[in-house]
Formats: sequence, C-alpha cells, structure tokens
Amino acid sequence: MTNLVVHNPLPHALAHYQSALTETLDEAGFSFQIARSPSIEGETNRLRKTSEWLSYLRTESARRDTHHLVLWPPMGYLELAASRLLRGSASIMVHDPRPLRKQIGLGQISSRFGRVVGGGRCELIVHSLEAAAELERRHLRSVVLPHPVTIHNRALPGRRRSTRAARIVRVIGQHKPSRRMDVMTRISDWRDKQKGTVQLEIHGHGWERVPGWEVNSRWYSETDFDELIETSDAVIIPYTEYYQSGVAVRALERLVPVVAAGHWFGSFFGEDYGGRVRSDAWEDALGRALALPAEEARLRRKAATSVSLAAWTAWARCAS
Repeated sequence: MTNLVVHNPLPHALAHYQSALTETLDEAGFSFQIARSPSIEGETNRLRKTSEWLSYLRTESARRDTHHLVLWPPMGYLELAASRLLRGSASIMVHDPRPLRKQIGLGQISSRFGRVVGGGRCELIVHSLEAAAELERRHLRSVVLPHPVTIHNRALPGRRRSTRAARIVRVIGQHKPSRRMDVMTRISDWRDKQKGTVQLEIHGHGWERVPGWEVNSRWYSETDFDELIETSDAVIIPYTEYYQSGVAVRALERLVPVVAAGHWFGSFFGEDYGGRVRSDAWEDALGRALALPAEEARLRRKAATSVSLAAWTAWARCAS
C-alpha cells in the first residue's frame, strides 16, 4: 500500500483546513503522516522561498511508495515541474487558480512550463467547478473534491447568542480586491431600515473605513477567529468571484448562517439554502439567513460533512 504524506507550507493560515482534512482521512480509515514542511508564511524573498522549498522536496525524494498531498503550492504551477524531484506520486491543492492577489508561479507562462516539464505526473485538486474550468483554460486537468469539513463538528461550540439586543452580522477575513463594496453599501442601507436591530462589523487585516460598518483591521489568532464566527448571527462573503470559502465552511461547522452568491456556494450549501443570494438580492438573502432555524443549519452541516467524507474516501482509496 502506498504511504500518504501531507505537506502544509502554510501551517497557520491552513491550520483549520489541515485539521478538517486529516480528520476526514482518519474517519475514512486511512493512515497518513504529516510532514514537517518548511513554512513560507511571512517570507517575502521569493528566491529564498523557492530555494528552501526545492531543498525540502529533495529531502522528501528519499521516500518510496509514497503519495504526497501538498495543501498549497508554494511555487504555483511551477510545482508541477518541481514534483519531478519526488519519487512517489503527488497531488497539489490549488485553492485559487487565478490568484486574488499577486502570487509567484500562477501566471500563464508558469502554468505552461509546469504542464510541459511536469509531464502529467502530478495531480491537481480543486474545490469547485469554477476552479476546474479556470485550469482547463490553461490546459491543465484537475480533480474536483469538496472542501473538507470537520468530521467531529457536533463537539464544536455552536452559535452563541450575544447579550446585545442587535443581531450581529459580520464580514470576517483579510481584505481582498474582489470584495464587492457596492454590496457592503447596500447592506448598510438595509441595516438603517431595521431600526437598530442589526449591527454590522468587519474583522480582518487590510480593511479601511467602510461607511456604515464597524471596522477592526488586524490579524486574528485562530481562537479569536473562532470566537468571531461563533458570536455572529450571520456571516457575509461579499466577493465578486471566488473558488471556495474557508470562512463559510467554518461558519457552517458552527451552525452560523452564511450569506453568499456563486455556484460553489450553491453546490456546497444547497441551491435552496436561505442564505444563497438570488438575482443579486443580498438584502433578501440576509433576511432569510437571520431567520434560519437551528435545525436546518444542523441538517445542512450533516449533508455537507457526509458528501465531503464520501468524496475524500473515494480519492484516498485511489491514491493508496
């Protein structure tokens, strides 16, 4: 049987993601190792980052009969070529085929070079059909698997009602250029009509002032991040485009309603989910989300967990 080794070059940013994925693999009955990958977080020197990662892959080449699962591509599409250093097979998670912010190795030239030099030895994994379509435009094939969900989520703290009279609606996460500011404004206008029953907050690094919203622009620890989700009455994902949302998944795990648009959101939460935005009517979706019964949230979580577990179980069987 092939050994499965998990590599996470973003140990802080992807801590929850790694935990959910390894829980899923463990529940499916597969043994694996978590390698001590070098962290690329906070490293601004691209040459040093690339050199350290290539050196690490060379040391990993000593492993035989191994399938390597890399949770983030430090070298972007060039990872397809770099994977030739490994003796075993490899799968690389591609979270943003077209990056939301500048990232090394995710351009057209890099994708072409990685495809030609890599020679198809390395598998790419994405979490949405939109991501797969973007890779297809680059003549790269991928496997679509659901975003992993924490398996033992019944033990997670659920939504905790605030002692405040107003319901708290939050945007949580680092600012990205693709945030829809027009949606933020419309929700602020909608809030003004609720006569003090709704409070709007933004928490995340890089945000500047947004009229009508209380903004807290800073980095948050994992504990603080969970606290923000658990004490929200609804979480909004105001993107123009995105391929998946870890924030939305973490809110689902804690039974907190989510408001978002996009095909990924509909496929993951269900097309009939109350918080799904239809015809760009964000205000209506937010109203439905705030009225979402707790029992429905549990059913949605159970369904998403089951789908994710089944898909990753099938993948692990093939990989091993």
